[in-house]
Amino acid sequence: MTDLVFPKYDEVIALALQSDIRVPLVELKDMHTRQAFSASVVKALWPKAKARKTAFLMGQKTYIGKICEKHPCSRRYTYCTHCIKCAVGHSRKHYVNNQQKVINRSRKWRENNKEYIKLFNKAKWQIKKSKRSNVFL
Repeated sequence: MTDLVFPKYDEVIALALQSDIRVPLVELKDMHTRQAFSASVVKALWPKAKARKTAFLMGQKTYIGKICEKHPCSRRYTYCTHCIKCAVGHSRKHYVNNQQKVINRSRKWRENNKEYIKLFNKAKWQIKKSKRSNVFL
């Protein structure tokens, strides 16, 4: 899990009043609801925020940080700070070591979410259908 916590709306308003930022409260509320502030708001409200926190506040899943010791990669996940290649390696290793557990968990989730899967597949099919109908010959 992450050690970063998204700020409460009251904290955001207090920071906005202190920094004299010129963003309407409606937009701040909308950004807070979506949990993704714009780059200018993050820079104004949290001027000393490092790359990971800035990416987290902007709603990004990754950020560019320190280069990994194992891979020539500097892109990292905001939720765990692992480089992307290391995280993939951890996931593969976990799957190999716990293959039956992972399969059972997936099977159980599919059984408990049949309605969601049905709606998702229907929506996916409708998108494909609309893309096909927009093709001109």
